Amino acid sequence: MVQHPKQANTIRIGVKELRLKVRGRYCFEILVLLVYSLLYHYIHQYIFATEVNHDLKRKSVSENSLEHLDNCEMGKIKPLQELSEKYKPSKFGYHPATKQKSYLHNHYQTYYPQWLGEYRTKKFKFLEIGLESGQGSLLWKEYFPCAEIWGLEYNTNGTETQGARAINVVQGDQGDTEFLNGRLLEDSGGNFDLIIDDGGHHFEQQAASYKALFSRALNPGGLYIIEDIETSYWGKGEVMYSKSITRGGCSNQDTIVNRFKKVVDVINKKFFDNSYSVFGSVDHWIQQISFAQNLIFIRKKSMKDCIHEVKYRWSKRLSSDCPANRRNNFKDQRLDRDLKLMCSS
Repeated sequence: MVQHPKQANTIRIGVKELRLKVRGRYCFEILVLLVYSLLYHYIHQYIFATEVNHDLKRKSVSENSLEHLDNCEMGKIKPLQELSEKYKPSKFGYHPATKQKSYLHNHYQTYYPQWLGEYRTKKFKFLEIGLESGQGSLLWKEYFPCAEIWGLEYNTNGTETQGARAINVVQGDQGDTEFLNGRLLEDSGGNFDLIIDDGGHHFEQQAASYKALFSRALNPGGLYIIEDIETSYWGKGEVMYSKSITRGGCSNQDTIVNRFKKVVDVINKKFFDNSYSVFGSVDHWIQQISFAQNLIFIRKKSMKDCIHEVKYRWSKRLSSDCPANRRNNFKDQRLDRDLKLMCSS
């Protein structure tokens, strides 16, 4: 009879010990979960911070793509949209005569801020082909307060406007290669950082200006823009500025649009064909090309791009119908002389 209570006590102590063990196990599991949660949190924060820092570095590199240009000290400057409403140039949708917004195919103020915004804080040299009423020149003068602005205009009337008097102007034909390589470069000194072709909009004019100015007049790293490429889709014989369109239509492969579409293979020449070009050796200066509605943006190579001017490591993996598979030696490519000089220095 005396042993019963002791046995009962033993049982109760065992249960208590069991409960403590159970509670201890739960506490351990909770502690593990807490540590795991903290580790997950800090790892996630580290990954996020790394991604943010990478993005900031990438953004910084993008924003410093004009770091070779001197900075410009300026006061408050208005956004492009506000300036377009102030000056009402046709390139931003306004009719030259009525000043009403009637052109719905060339609202370039939609695209230009992302391409030209970084130039606003820089001292640089800018050439615009085609001045028309001069309102565009007044706009650029205010938009780029530290720029040395030049204009090329064919018509005498276009050289006598208020806008033309506010900048440096050379009168001549953008389709005349001899004039472009001669008097234009002599009078202006070349070395432009930005060129915008808003001239006659005919293929012959657009092609002649690009071939002459992109390699010789535009600085490495510079930007070349062709406006009003809509004429590539016009029918042959349609009239623009008293001249008939000679190359137009969607199926015509010799329009300025279809020609520049082919430049994709020039940019990727080491995989396609090192000797390939569309307009000639000038094409090998192209670093990148982008299309927007009624616009072509062409960025010129700089010294940092010379690293890519080497043989493709895996040329034998290329398809047999790619000339670079059989001929990947860079001696075969017909590089522009100045590009060779830059990359060999």
